[in-house]
Amino acid sequence: MKHTLYRILPFGVILVLLLLAGSATAEAQSRKKDMAELLRLHEQQKTAHITNNAEMFVEMFAENLVQLQRGQSATRTKAESLSRFKTYLSRYKFLEWEDIKPPVIKISKDGTMATKIVQKRVRGTYTYEDGKVEDDHTVFAWLEVWEKIKGKWKVTAIASTDRDGGK
Repeated sequence: MKHTLYRILPFGVILVLLLLAGSATAEAQSRKKDMAELLRLHEQQKTAHITNNAEMFVEMFAENLVQLQRGQSATRTKAESLSRFKTYLSRYKFLEWEDIKPPVIKISKDGTMATKIVQKRVRGTYTYEDGKVEDDHTVFAWLEVWEKIKGKWKVTAIASTDRDGGK
């Protein structure tokens, strides 16, 4: 019996190690897939802005989005966000919307939440209601909070800062 245990024990240890390695590999693959999807959504944000496509932009929002901006906090529904972005994108013509640094993305261990830090330079022109056109150059830095909702990544909160890009 003693000899049998010594023969079986190494195989048991190896089996446990293989199962753990398989689990770690599956987790790593899932994390890679999530990272690729979040980077794809980052590019979709740029495309939506450059092409003035508010629907494309807002489709990645959760049903309620918290925005922290200019010293204020607001929670808006997806419909409210769509209306605001349609107005904004109809008045702003983008000449540049580029990352200053690559986005920094961190995904939670359980793969259900993520954060993304962005620093971006935006140049374009803004047309006011009276027809006056103003050149714009702004540097933005923001933090996005993403949640996986029904298997899809959705933005649930954004905290944003900006400064004049000419300074």
